[in-house]
Amino acid sequence: MSTPTAGACVGKTTTGTPCRATPQSGSSFCFLHDPDKGEEQRRARQAGGNTRAAKVLDAETPAKDIRSVADVTGLLSDTIHQVRTGALDPKVANCVGYLSGILLKAIEVGDIEERLSAMEAVVGRSPRTGLAGDFDRPLPGEDEDTTEHKEDAA
Repeated sequence: MSTPTAGACVGKTTTGTPCRATPQSGSSFCFLHDPDKGEEQRRARQAGGNTRAAKVLDAETPAKDIRSVADVTGLLSDTIHQVRTGALDPKVANCVGYLSGILLKAIEVGDIEERLSAMEAVVGRSPRTGLAGDFDRPLPGEDEDTTEHKEDAA
């Protein structure tokens, strides 16, 4: 069995090998092996190893009404600034980025639906093709008599 190296924690890993982590200041143990830090270790495990509280915006922060690509761009710009200045935890910002991507897709789909509805309103509908206007005339290679014959046969 090897001995701990100078400046290493005197604790042992779960496999029984010496811990190689740097000890805390004024101690011969790292945070994980320090017998005096039991409650702090428990809280750190519950927090997923993260001992710092995530930096989030205050609950009083006004909501942003985000309905356009420009609104999403503004939100992402603000979020980037907040991460860079340390006002917002990167994990929270990552969530904002992910949700912004979903919102952008929803905005895109909504725009396409609006455009399609507008086109359908201009074109209208007919029994033969489901559409009206230019679409009522025979397709290339069809003459008027053939089209009427096909409709009668159906």
